[in-house]
Amino acid sequence: MNEDLKYQLGKTEARPDAILFSFASYFSKPNLPTPPKVFGVWQHFWNIKNFQNDKIGNCVWAQAANETASWYHDVGKWVEFMDEGVISDYSAATGYVLGNKDTDKGTDMGKASEYRRKTGIIDRYGRRHKIDAYVKLRVRNFDDLVIAMYLFGAIGIGLLMPDYTQTDFDKKIPWDVKKHKKIIGGHYVSGCGIDENGDIIIITWGRYQRMTRKFFEKFNDESACYFSIERTINRTSPEGFHAEKLIEDLKSLKSFGGYSHFGLEFDRLARPELPLDNTQEA
Repeated sequence: MNEDLKYQLGKTEARPDAILFSFASYFSKPNLPTPPKVFGVWQHFWNIKNFQNDKIGNCVWAQAANETASWYHDVGKWVEFMDEGVISDYSAATGYVLGNKDTDKGTDMGKASEYRRKTGIIDRYGRRHKIDAYVKLRVRNFDDLVIAMYLFGAIGIGLLMPDYTQTDFDKKIPWDVKKHKKIIGGHYVSGCGIDENGDIIIITWGRYQRMTRKFFEKFNDESACYFSIERTINRTSPEGFHAEKLIEDLKSLKSFGGYSHFGLEFDRLARPELPLDNTQEA
């Protein structure tokens, strides 16, 4: 925790091997759809919350809740998360103790992704919401970012934050590249699409914010794309996604985090008649 900041951050230093599999490895470019110039969940999803990320370095978990809520919204479902639940997942994953600033040290994106896959994040009714798989995007690769947001909705973007970003956030100025004295820390935001100016729409600190392509290409240090069965069955059919290849790769890692069981979950992609857990009608 940095007490000098108006808004806390909370992403720890990027690790090259934090996420093993690459987004680009499972897509066939000739088969990919071309995203429209303007798209994204930001056009119709507004149930965004801060989850005390202004006071606590829980940005990874605050956005995990917002991402999941947006995925449910995309398929006509509804889910609600509360501050207490988001903070409890932050505590369980990192050892944070509520009220103890010394334990507020942020989150590793790779470890958070695995927690979301194996344990899931808790909603206001005590139900857990898991992702089914996750892959890393190439760092500062705008093309990867755009197609990932278009096919899979809100995704995780890691940023190294220059010192002017919080002031510009308050002024609702898009984050862009300009002179700065220092980097104030690492931060996790949710990428939600592209606007009419070609800017990237993100969620952070309880609302949408814009950042330019140049800002992303300079300050991005890691990104993750999450595959959620709840979103992909009913709304998104990601052409070119090599699900079978990813399943085989996951199965090959029998000693790594229980990946050998992924096949059972991915079977649901081809069987939409199977019921989905933890969903409510909007």
